[in-house]
Amino acid sequence: MAAPSVAGMPQGMSIIDWLNHDRKNSHEFTDFTIICEGQNFPVHRVIVSPKCDSLKKAMSGPWKEPQENQIDLKETKASIVSLFLDVIYEEPEKPVKPESFKLLSTWTRLYILGEKYIAPAAQNKARQMVQQLRQGPLTADDIIESLELLYSGMASKSFKFRDELIPVVVGYKKDLVHNPRFLELLRPEYRAAKIPSTPALNASLCSIAQDKAKLSNVWFAIRMAYLEYNISGK
Repeated sequence: MAAPSVAGMPQGMSIIDWLNHDRKNSHEFTDFTIICEGQNFPVHRVIVSPKCDSLKKAMSGPWKEPQENQIDLKETKASIVSLFLDVIYEEPEKPVKPESFKLLSTWTRLYILGEKYIAPAAQNKARQMVQQLRQGPLTADDIIESLELLYSGMASKSFKFRDELIPVVVGYKKDLVHNPRFLELLRPEYRAAKIPSTPALNASLCSIAQDKAKLSNVWFAIRMAYLEYNISGK
């Protein structure tokens, strides 16, 4: 069955492709605007609403946003809103190309935005990209920024995304353990300097480290990476 067409739509272009082009260029058919850092992002309710529950409510509920046909997202960056919309308008056969988004912290911000506005497509894309990016190379500052973002702005239910960062923390532990920003994330009672180096503790740490499935959250992974490196010397 042939895809439906609309008057004025170029032949061979899908409707979502056409609307995606419209939101980035002519804005002829856009009917709502997302604002972030003073930038306007015109969108189509028909595309965004089914993929984002919170924005759907903002576009149709009994408050000022539907009346003004706009919403101001103050808690994120304009570049993340742009990426968010690229993902929302993404088609399976034409996935968003991540070549220009190689920072772990970029996808962490996308996940946080997707979680807040209940947009599974954005959350899934962020998790997918983190799985690719953790192959490296990553910088310690980028990893630490991601951890800081998670624990300053993310709801406590987001364990799935935190779990994606566990292999990153463990894999880059030698780059992290001497970074002052990373040390600030550690609870003082778990600092290696305050824990005696004993054969039993050393064996326990190494045993747990070998079974990454036991690392149930990023805080534990941070402490594990730090303690394992300092106590066992690995």
